[in-house]
Amino acid sequence: MSFAFFDLDDTLVDTQTALRAWAHDLVAEYGLADVTVADVVSHRARDVGTWLEFDELTTSYTAKFTLSPTVADGLTRLREAGWMVGDMLDTDVEGGIAAGLRTIWLPHGVVRNLADPKTEFTAASIDEAIAIIEGSAE
Repeated sequence: MSFAFFDLDDTLVDTQTALRAWAHDLVAEYGLADVTVADVVSHRARDVGTWLEFDELTTSYTAKFTLSPTVADGLTRLREAGWMVGDMLDTDVEGGIAAGLRTIWLPHGVVRNLADPKTEFTAASIDEAIAIIEGSAE
């Protein structure tokens, strides 16, 4: 049996864009004149959550997570593989290595240090990672 694991945050979905969109909507919807989007994103507006239900906050935030059509299509094609794809060397890649999986790292501009876990492949995007996995099966 083959399989592929994908890290969610900042690998499959752009969580920073989702966070900013959610914060913008939150500030606008609740008329938070003294709270900026930057405050919410940087967690300086901790008291905002005290008068909103946690479930409401998490539901509205996760609703901002979207997969691009090419990523969704690629995941459908990769139902069976043996990989870990992620953006963090010390957790995603190292965990994949420890589990005996082939690994692909999406660096997002981060430079690998010599002490970092050694990934099998590096990809510039999730679409490129999917192409690497598909190419390895041929």
